[in-house]
Amino acid sequence: MSELSFSVASFGASQCDAVVMPAGSSEFISLVEGQRFCLFLIRGSVVVSREDKKKPWRQISGGPLSPVLLATPGTYSIFAKTHAVAIRVEKG
Repeated sequence: MSELSFSVASFGASQCDAVVMPAGSSEFISLVEGQRFCLFLIRGSVVVSREDKKKPWRQISGGPLSPVLLATPGTYSIFAKTHAVAIRVEKG
């Protein structure tokens, strides 16, 4: 049996909510200096992309037991590869 534990104490005052994304859907988020965003996937998988002016698009994948933490300012695209259920924590 697997166990997942995490702490959002470093986020300080945060907003936390549940997210359901149908397969193929996408969402854009913009972070400014000091903002943080974390997506804890319960089910499904997502691909997160960010455009960096110095480098081409960067992509990271997230799935169950591999949370996605974003802390660098910029605009991100979150694309659901499969039906995804997650807990979203935002600070800022």
